[in-house]
This record gives sequence, C-alpha cells and structure tokens, in this order.
Amino acid sequence: MHINDLQGIGLTDELAIAELIGLCSGALDKPVQKSTIVIGNMTVGGTIAKVEEFANVL
Repeated sequence: MHINDLQGIGLTDELAIAELIGLCSGALDKPVQKSTIVIGNMTVGGTIAKVEEFANVL
C-alpha cells in the first residue's frame, strides 16, 4: 500500500479500518456490500482505536 499526503496535513500513525477491508476485498476478489459503513481507525500494529462519540458520527 502506498500512502500520499495530498492535503499537506501530515501523515498519520493510524490506518482506517475501511482501508484494510478494501485491501482484503481486492486481494480476495470479493466485493464489499453496497450499504457497508465502516467507522474507526487502527494502528499499523493492529490495535483498533475506540470510536469517540459514536452517536454523533452517525
């Protein structure tokens, strides 16, 4: 995976879980359902971060 800082705000130490699902989907050649919503981040080491204020995100 190649990551670019297109907005010039600096690179993060976290990856979106949606990116991981997208990569796995492409590698397995299985599409993700159209109505799938993925919220959250994880570290490069695999630790999943808690979603703060979940109700406000939705």
